[in-house]
Amino acid sequence: MNLPSRLPEGNRSEGRAKRLHRLRTLAWCVAIAFVPVLFFGAQFWRPGKLLNLIEFGEANEVKSLPEVRALAPPRVVFSGYDAQFYAQMALDPTLRRSDLPAAVDSLRYRSRRILLSVIAWVAGGGSTLPTITAFACLNMLFWLALFGGLVRCLKPADTRTWACIAAALLTTGVMDSFRRSLVDLPAATLLFFAAEWSLVVGGGFCLAAALLTRETSILGLGSRIDPAAAGWRRWLWGIGLPLAPAIVWWVYGMNFPNPRFSGVENLAWPMQRVFPRIGQGFIDFFERPNDRRLFLLLTPFCLFFQAAFLWVRRRPASPHWRCGLGFTALLLVLGHTVWAGNIGAARAMIPLTIAFNVLLAQEPPKHFWACFFAGNCGLLWGLRKLTLLLGWH
Repeated sequence: MNLPSRLPEGNRSEGRAKRLHRLRTLAWCVAIAFVPVLFFGAQFWRPGKLLNLIEFGEANEVKSLPEVRALAPPRVVFSGYDAQFYAQMALDPTLRRSDLPAAVDSLRYRSRRILLSVIAWVAGGGSTLPTITAFACLNMLFWLALFGGLVRCLKPADTRTWACIAAALLTTGVMDSFRRSLVDLPAATLLFFAAEWSLVVGGGFCLAAALLTRETSILGLGSRIDPAAAGWRRWLWGIGLPLAPAIVWWVYGMNFPNPRFSGVENLAWPMQRVFPRIGQGFIDFFERPNDRRLFLLLTPFCLFFQAAFLWVRRRPASPHWRCGLGFTALLLVLGHTVWAGNIGAARAMIPLTIAFNVLLAQEPPKHFWACFFAGNCGLLWGLRKLTLLLGWH
């Protein structure tokens, strides 16, 4: 049989369209990942390498675990930041070491967020340098997982969908967690997959893991509450089983010494701290205008627009909508310590930002770009900070 020497015109056009789609997908992925991946890779050329991402503080050097002091990690920031405590917890995830209460600023409070420490301990085999280095890598791995999950969920084929994916991945909260090895991005990633797999057993495991990563993940329980479901077995499967490991661990953590702070300080009466933060933002910006102060001034407005969007465009059938809804309530009661600088608020609201952009992409409103910019334009300081650290002034 003689085969035709040429493909039909329709097949050739279809092939060209597929190749063009692959090229566009690759271009978008490279553009979105460029700065975060470059920033992560740049740490290998700095003294201390990936340990720079943990931000050990000079102020806590004397209290650090002996093996951490012997490691002599970079201590560029005087007070350091939260990851220095979680990284030390990874050297003994049972938290029974007698010198841990002195090394960790508030062991009972930090103990609730044990999962990343456990993962790092397993990955590093308990050895000091491999374990702490593994901890520093976790945010990068969770960021890549979130990237893949968003692409799989939204199946981007146009600029609007890619813009929503970029906004969810490059928001201030995500980038701040990324560069400081914090628990916020991993917890939000696990909540995203809990919503994405809400109807299968994997969603329950992801929710249980999120609760052991950041206790505010309990606000994402809505992703497991299907309004169309009925019967106590479905409720037990959806909520009771994911909650059980976290409750057992939190009770275990109550045995640790009384905390210097318990997390209650991060909350306030509804709207009590929002207006003072906005007022201070205007004062700071007009006193000395710069890009940082502009972004931080806009942050509260963007977050409240995202919350309003979820309430106006109610989608009870969507697990992503139900997951983000609980965080609209948290937004109202964030306290002074979280609003300080607005970066803490952006980190606490990562699940809300992800839900907003997922819903915006799945059901684009008539005025899509107006909604997109209103919800995201003030959440770019984290990405800008990475470029500054790379020397791009």
